[in-house]
Amino acid sequence: GALESDENRGLTDFGKTVVAEMNKIGMLIDVSHLNRKSFYDIAKVTKMPIVATHSCSDFICPHKRNLTDEQFKIIKNSGGCVGVNFYPPFLTNRDKCGIDDIVKHIEHFMELGGEDNIGIGADFDGVDCLPEGISGVEDMYKIFDRLLARGYTEEQAEKISHRNFERIFENA
Repeated sequence: GALESDENRGLTDFGKTVVAEMNKIGMLIDVSHLNRKSFYDIAKVTKMPIVATHSCSDFICPHKRNLTDEQFKIIKNSGGCVGVNFYPPFLTNRDKCGIDDIVKHIEHFMELGGEDNIGIGADFDGVDCLPEGISGVEDMYKIFDRLLARGYTEEQAEKISHRNFERIFENA
């Protein structure tokens, strides 16, 4: 896992067999909790799109759970998707964070060519705090209103809100 002390520990031979079996049955692999070594091991053996259902950008906020630009590009090139997580320690190193911090991660992935590879992975059921202005699913519109105000198209906002993940799940 991402927080394991041995960062050089990756997939075992059995793990590679499991990935091959997952590929056979059309099961997607979620890399959100993996360390970098395991991520790269999976990227070498999987034939399916890679998903990180609830991860953020390490460029914006360095954290062992966040993805490097290189990892994002691998996910993008696999046809996969990254769901931006709303957990404040993954969004920023500051004490407070808000909607603009979520948008920064989206915009960074967009700059890497990820229009078809970004989604929302809020992790509402797995975090103990949320950014200011976000209490739950009822506040999701605020993120998309912010994107539209910054010049994103309705189509781009819909891709990020659900279409990108929907495409992957339908084709798996």
